Amino acid sequence: MTPRIAGLIWLEIVDYTSRGVMKPVAVPTITPVLNNELESLPLPNEILLKIFGYLDIQDISRSARVSYQFNMISKDSSLWKSLGKLCIHERKVPSEFLTYVIQRGITELSLHQCEILPPKMLEKPLKLRTLKLDGTGGDKTLINELLTSQPMEKIDFKECSFISDDDISHFIRKLPEIGSQLKNLNLENKFAEYDYFDLDYIALIVDACVGLEELNLSSNTFTGEAIEYLCENLTPNILKLNLEMGDDGLSRDGLKNENLMKLVESCPNLKVLDVRSNEQITYQGLVAIIENLSFLEYLGLPESIADELGLPNNVNLPRLRSLRSMKKLKELLIGDQDIWDIGGVEYKSILEREIPLLRRHNGDQMIKNIPNDLEVAMTDTEDFKEVEFCPNCLGYENDVWSQHECLKK
Repeated sequence: MTPRIAGLIWLEIVDYTSRGVMKPVAVPTITPVLNNELESLPLPNEILLKIFGYLDIQDISRSARVSYQFNMISKDSSLWKSLGKLCIHERKVPSEFLTYVIQRGITELSLHQCEILPPKMLEKPLKLRTLKLDGTGGDKTLINELLTSQPMEKIDFKECSFISDDDISHFIRKLPEIGSQLKNLNLENKFAEYDYFDLDYIALIVDACVGLEELNLSSNTFTGEAIEYLCENLTPNILKLNLEMGDDGLSRDGLKNENLMKLVESCPNLKVLDVRSNEQITYQGLVAIIENLSFLEYLGLPESIADELGLPNNVNLPRLRSLRSMKKLKELLIGDQDIWDIGGVEYKSILEREIPLLRRHNGDQMIKNIPNDLEVAMTDTEDFKEVEFCPNCLGYENDVWSQHECLKK
């Protein structure tokens, strides 16, 4: 039997030296660790961070109250960066919560018909890059601070009534300082009835936001000079452009053929273009679109084009066939109707024969791109303890989620 001496195990090992003598070698014994001792050892932060990465915002907030170590892990910027997007619907949102998630490193924040409670001051720099304020109201101090001091990639003011014309004006004037990274800007119906986009405002947007890829200026009022400057100087990087005038904001002068021709020459990479309600556009303007926008997928035209094409009863076949040149065109709206819905069975058979690649309209892709975000519901309590999720897609679980987009597919 191998002897034990002073906690060492003596092993007999043959030493293949010239003498061929067997020499003992000392090896330390391994002291067993009891189970209760293992249980008392804390997990390394790296492992805890991996575990926290599988949690949602609700569970992370709860876990932060467990211990000092959990609290520190919950504030790790890499954890919040992995969450990325946060969408809150129809809730009173404490500014403390917004401050918390923004400073943790959230990159996209969407507030839909929310009320924002008074804020705390933000500590910069921030990692927030997307801000959507769909129908949101309440205290706007925090939002104005973000809009005028933080470079963003996407800003959406759609149906945001608590941001006034003065707030928008101040935001636009700050664009030379903060607009260089902006890629997506939605200013739908912000200057319609009482104010308007003049040359100064449009020049600030166009000159400061050279990286713009999506721009929505629908339902606003413009001066003629503003329209001309926009069409001549808009960045060629633009991919989606909405200039539909709509019922709420008819342009003083409207978009004319000559404006449209300059626009499509300056922006040949457009994939989405909406110029509905600009009734001065004729077939000549459509020809300019066909000849210059080879990547166009979605197109919205004024009702006057229907008469130019003889739709639906006296179809001008040569003009209709000119649409074949737009190889990538998927959907075409004329006024408020899809081109397929203007006429009856005989009319539809003509379309199927003459422009077979053009499909029926399936939702307003040009304007209402519904994001596939993580959607979180918040209660009216300030500590936001009860956050529930739609079991189908992690959307909010309340009386509204029954109308959630996931259930419509």
